[in-house]
Amino acid sequence: MTPSTPPGTADFLLTDLSPLEVDGQISVPSGNIFLSSADPGGITVFGPINASGRVGLQADSVNLEASITAGVFELAPFTQGGTLTLGTFVETGLALDSLTVGEGSSIQAGLLRFGAVTLPGSAAPTTTAGSIVVAGTFDVLGTNLELDATGGISETGGALLNVGTLTGTGGAWTLTDPGNTINVLGNITASSFVLNDTVPLGVNGTLSGGSNATITDTADLSVGGTITAAAVGLTATNLAIAGLVSATTANLVATTGSIVETGSLVVGTLTGTAAATANLNGAGPSANQITTLQNFSAADLTLRNGTDLSIAGSLTASNITLLAPTSQISLQDGATIVTGGTARPAGPITVSLEPANGGPGTFIQAAGFTQVGSSSILGIDGPATLQVSVTGNIQFDPPLGLTGNTTWLILNLTNGTAAGNVFVNALDLSYTQPGAATLLGSVAGNATKTAAMLASIQPAVNNNYTLNGCIIGATICQPIVVPPPIVVPPPIVTPPQQQKPSLSLYTSVLGSLYSFLPGTPAPLVALPNFKLVALPVLPAPPGQLTDPDVVPPNISYQDY
Repeated sequence: MTPSTPPGTADFLLTDLSPLEVDGQISVPSGNIFLSSADPGGITVFGPINASGRVGLQADSVNLEASITAGVFELAPFTQGGTLTLGTFVETGLALDSLTVGEGSSIQAGLLRFGAVTLPGSAAPTTTAGSIVVAGTFDVLGTNLELDATGGISETGGALLNVGTLTGTGGAWTLTDPGNTINVLGNITASSFVLNDTVPLGVNGTLSGGSNATITDTADLSVGGTITAAAVGLTATNLAIAGLVSATTANLVATTGSIVETGSLVVGTLTGTAAATANLNGAGPSANQITTLQNFSAADLTLRNGTDLSIAGSLTASNITLLAPTSQISLQDGATIVTGGTARPAGPITVSLEPANGGPGTFIQAAGFTQVGSSSILGIDGPATLQVSVTGNIQFDPPLGLTGNTTWLILNLTNGTAAGNVFVNALDLSYTQPGAATLLGSVAGNATKTAAMLASIQPAVNNNYTLNGCIIGATICQPIVVPPPIVVPPPIVTPPQQQKPSLSLYTSVLGSLYSFLPGTPAPLVALPNFKLVALPVLPAPPGQLTDPDVVPPNISYQDY
């Protein structure tokens, strides 16, 4: 076939059941070109192909002996699920199992898309490659590269060189050749993703890594987009995260430099290492959401968190700052903080030595602090300083507690409480409004009641703050005297007022005789504890006792 399309044609589309050979020029200045062959012989191109849009070739093999110029170059197997293999450089040019580029030929395009092709009448590419294998060194000369497969994408014998931006979709991506030179990762979807790289790399799109997203770079790595996977591992000389990393577990490593995070880390368990500083400020839109910080080391470590944080394993840094002002921070059983510090000088506390004010050591700021089980504070090369500042309460484990034989422990309370066991070299406590402290343990090896005399308190000694039962900061050991309980007598209950007896009541008891008895007293108004017994009385006939002959004068109502 020797086609030549006139300028202005929208598209050139050709499908063939037999081997297809292009002997002349195909040029579409304002459209797309699509060529397809169902024959295993595929497509051979001897004439140049030019299009302002796409040039798509769908065949199980392609032999390119002329140049192709397009906005997007697409190559995909004709057989659904077939393997697309990218080969190696030879003297005659770039050789691939599926694509052979002869000497003097080239592909010039803004994007190279392998594994998927836009079929006639479709608006989006269709993926036909079951897998893509880089079997030899494949240099795209700075072009953007898209790899699409329904299955795995792997390197078995060569590297991807000079890739502008790498994008695509697939199953498990395993691009582990140590010679890869990929500059940017765009939008990538994978069931898992592993990449080794040797040039500065930026993740500018969305990398969805499924079960795992691991990038190891011998140069710098920056994340301006999004990386999401169950497990994320990022390793580079310097690591900068201005975007989002979302994972169940994440490991961040800066081999020779620093980790600087100004974006967001939404991570269940975070581990990592930095040769220099690790500054995890979490200034992104979802302020950091880290559940557990575990086994992290750096020269200096700063973490700002927006949710409850557990410290597990070991943290190692000369200066450690953990900030969760609206949340709880807990030190888990077996956790160890290895940090810098200062031996506490005698006398009033020196503010400049506090970690909160730039002194060496660890500063923890939270709404509340809890220490569980047995935890340790150790000095990197001498004493250690731990300062805990809360707006709520501090609770150390009651039987086991916090151990730091060379540690200066500083507790800053507002109006909250501190309780539990601490075994430290020096202890300072401060409060803004009186709360309480009931601590147990030792100071400078002293585990008796007099240990309270070795501790200090600001702004003043207060009976509510004790160590081993004595008042902290007192000049002598003053045990707290518990006053006897105040016995409050039961309230006096006034019995309900009984019915007041009256003359009419007596009349009902004694019958009509009562009112005619001589010496009848005045009506009874109140008779306390008076009991009445009602007995039947036969009424007297009217006027029966009015005759003095019947009622002797010496008979009164008392005789009745």
